[in-house]
Amino acid sequence: MNNDKAREYFSAYAEGTLEPGLAQSFEAKLKADGTLKAEYEQFQSTLEELNSLRFEEIEVPFDLNDRISAAIDKSIYDKKRAASPGWTTWLRNLAFGGLAAAAIFGAYFTVKMANGSTSMASVGTIASSSEQIQYSPTDQGIEMKYRPSESHKVTIRGGSDGDESVQVGRNGWVNELTNAQPSAAIFKVQIQGDTPESIVVVPGTQRSKVVTGQGSIVDLAKAVANRYHVPVILKVANPETEVSWNFGNGDAPSEAAKSLSGLAFSADMRETGVLSISDN
Repeated sequence: MNNDKAREYFSAYAEGTLEPGLAQSFEAKLKADGTLKAEYEQFQSTLEELNSLRFEEIEVPFDLNDRISAAIDKSIYDKKRAASPGWTTWLRNLAFGGLAAAAIFGAYFTVKMANGSTSMASVGTIASSSEQIQYSPTDQGIEMKYRPSESHKVTIRGGSDGDESVQVGRNGWVNELTNAQPSAAIFKVQIQGDTPESIVVVPGTQRSKVVTGQGSIVDLAKAVANRYHVPVILKVANPETEVSWNFGNGDAPSEAAKSLSGLAFSADMRETGVLSISDN
């Protein structure tokens, strides 16, 4: 085990999730390399300090909002309402957000560390088409990787825990959608400012023998996932468009494309092994 590989195991070893065999090799490496051992001890110390921040209570003055609002109101009055109503409302919200954020930054930083992002949310930004979530199959479902140039909120609907949202900054974010049910499961993923939302179909634990059907494009995506056991990413403006299918001996992309023939949609298999259905 070289030093670079050992460093990759720092987190897993500290959390106690490293496989016994690897843990034994890792411990032997630390004993043999004093410099690497010192690095790990520093890493462990930093991790403990970060964990302790979760229990820090940040006290915010109870009248902070009123004091800020009063100061802004006075400033607006002194300037004889130079700003328009829409502008003054925006100014008040911005000023309060900035000062309040400064008062509670310690707590905010701790929460964002747990979510894998430390970037503050940007206001009114729109996700770039070149900065979409990257999907790739896993043994349990599908992995999502997203690293935007500006902070965006990602909302996932359809999970067992209900709607979940996370603010993703430049440090990036990795998540996995899993499905332990026999049939395919449907998740809806929305990036702040990006339309339409992505419909992610995760295959179940069993393959379906059904080859014919009729329904919406979402139903087709689910049928493909069930039949061919491949994840499907559906990103179309009208997912309720009616379609029928009769799968033959082809693979998932060819059969999906055949089912969409004559409609304004396309189906193609990405290099990662995920089937994509989108508007033409």
